[in-house]
Amino acid sequence: MLSYLMKAVFIRHAPSEANERRIFAGSSETPLSKCGILAARDCVSAHRSERYDRCCCSPLSRARMTASILFPGVSLVTDERLTERGLGEWEGKDVDEMRQRYPDAFMPSGKLHPLFTPPGGETIAAVAGRIVCFVRQQFDADIDNFVAVTHNAVIRTLRSLIEDLPLQETFLFSEKNLQCRSYEINSRLMDKIHERREAISRMLGK
Repeated sequence: MLSYLMKAVFIRHAPSEANERRIFAGSSETPLSKCGILAARDCVSAHRSERYDRCCCSPLSRARMTASILFPGVSLVTDERLTERGLGEWEGKDVDEMRQRYPDAFMPSGKLHPLFTPPGGETIAAVAGRIVCFVRQQFDADIDNFVAVTHNAVIRTLRSLIEDLPLQETFLFSEKNLQCRSYEINSRLMDKIHERREAISRMLGK
């Protein structure tokens, strides 16, 4: 089974209106901004030569629109497991205001600490659980490659799992909009990803 190698590509959606307004969107809806639409269109040529067995995206409109622009005419598979981390009561709140009110919830870089969960929000352990489930399903389907258009917290959590990096490192800075993360996954790495997910759950007591 080690000979089976799956290529997995993850892309963060184009800039949204919430990104430009500097508010927490989380799992709530916010459309792409005008600049975000233009940025996605500028990236189409970079993906034109790529051929994927499966093109997946989060059901949130900012991800679906990005995917439809980057991969025109391709059938998209929406998957709830690719949705952005839910931020509960913080969704719709001004980022700078929340930094001032809750400084202990943020890292020195100014980014939300991954081990802090806003009231009513989703834990990073839960995010890790659903994204691993998603990757496992693609792997078990024996597809050669897939692309998934998803979100900031999802990709940073995934980086920690695949690259074996501390969460505090992958969450130190935001994932760039439209940035691609490409991985080659075999059964040994898939097992490691599961182990790291379980370690995150134990760390958070979940």
